[in-house]
Amino acid sequence: MSTTTLSGIDPKAAPHVAAVRAYLIASGGVAAYGELVDATSWRAVKYARRAGAVVLRRRGLYALPDSDAVASSAPLDQTAFDAAVISRRRSERASMHRREAELRVGARSHRSAAEHYELPLLVEPRHAELIVPRGRDLPRGGRTVTVRRRDLSKGEARNGVTDPVRTVLDCAADLPFAEALAVADSALRSAEGVPSVVARSQLIEGIGSVARRSQGRVRRVIEAADGRAANPFESAIRAMALDVSGLKVELQVTIVVDGAEHCVDLADESLRIVIEADSYTWHGSRIAFSRDCDRYTGLIADDWLVLRLTWRAVMLHPERTRRLIAAVVALRRAQLGWASGLCRQCLQAVA
Repeated sequence: MSTTTLSGIDPKAAPHVAAVRAYLIASGGVAAYGELVDATSWRAVKYARRAGAVVLRRRGLYALPDSDAVASSAPLDQTAFDAAVISRRRSERASMHRREAELRVGARSHRSAAEHYELPLLVEPRHAELIVPRGRDLPRGGRTVTVRRRDLSKGEARNGVTDPVRTVLDCAADLPFAEALAVADSALRSAEGVPSVVARSQLIEGIGSVARRSQGRVRRVIEAADGRAANPFESAIRAMALDVSGLKVELQVTIVVDGAEHCVDLADESLRIVIEADSYTWHGSRIAFSRDCDRYTGLIADDWLVLRLTWRAVMLHPERTRRLIAAVVALRRAQLGWASGLCRQCLQAVA
């Protein structure tokens, strides 16, 4: 899709078009109509098709236009356009959520607060999420919002937003585990010259401030949280892996194959299983795609089982994907058990 086409998009439609493109990129460039609608909306798909941002490959199947050209060139102006549109959409959403909080004299919380602190999220908030004091009357009508009734201390909210520690704890208490883990990972993540938003010690100290019925859930999230996670997608995969019996993955593991170092997203070194968060975004050129294929081939040749999980598999088919991971773990454990038994038999025969 050319930048000429992009520049001609109605500004009101641009965020919808960007959302459809982002989903298709994460899905490898192709997705079924139903998946696109679930991830965005039917209106977004209509806008995207009208703008030429997607093409109909066959009935019910949409794709990025000229996927081969996109994969080989990945024009920077297109990337900049998408980033600008997504940034503007988030800014507009933040302004809307702030107005909703002011209208209800509450505080932005959960996903709305996490987005305020620019923490990458696994799932963007569809509407404002607020904490409102108990007993306060709410105005009728208006936009759809998610309201949770709680009394916040003076230090737990500033300028109409729950503070970072309160935000992470609330997400851990109320959101699905994968989403909560992604928020906690994002809050703990640091980079050169950029400190983390919260410290693990602050989160641990804050567990006691959470309702007793939610403390076990919150503790599980905090104990599993790790700032080394590269992005929310990787956090979602780790959340899934933590639910698979017998699998113990570590983040950002370096594996040496034929003298070359390979840093993989997740690995269980005892089982020699690698799990990679595979996104179209990171295969923006044929060279990158070829390099990754060579890396995976080398790992497999060195007796590593490599699982490449797409956003679509993790987010839209989580139970099926978890079962597949569990099946691979069972297969590997059976292989290791068989090899161990064979070694014992050899030793007994020698003796």
